[in-house]
Amino acid sequence: MIKYEIGKKFPHDKYLNRGELTIAILNENFFDVFISLYSLTTDEIKAFKSGNLKVYLFTKDNIPFILFSNKFSFDISIDLTKLNEQQQKNWLSNKANTINLFLVNAENNTIAAMRMIAIDFATDIRDICAKQITMQNIDFKIQQILHLISINEMIEKAIKNNIF
Repeated sequence: MIKYEIGKKFPHDKYLNRGELTIAILNENFFDVFISLYSLTTDEIKAFKSGNLKVYLFTKDNIPFILFSNKFSFDISIDLTKLNEQQQKNWLSNKANTINLFLVNAENNTIAAMRMIAIDFATDIRDICAKQITMQNIDFKIQQILHLISINEMIEKAIKNNIF
């Protein structure tokens, strides 16, 4: 069993030492969010752990973008084609809706804060991702969309949202 602990190194080396990064880590149930930032302030860490958090769902070209906003904003997108066929089936049929959020200090790779949320639009995300199975070049499409549409525009055009 993998152990996550505040002040300890994030246990998945492949996400470390890559600078500032925000990504979705797909797992067998749903996904986790890894946020690696430099120069984290005490206020940012506190807001991340327990401050008001708004979560939005925006979709374009069968790609879900999940946007998070509190003291600072971050976003992730989901590319289901990164999983093999059996993992895709299992992921799409799962009913889980919890997301673990990990804020990691990019300077030393330690976990600065963690938070768990349960969104009420997990089914919507899975329905969008189900259309990706026959798609190609999703990473390229994600980059194109991010280049054309700002996070603020995505939030304005979000189809779902939750506040925690």
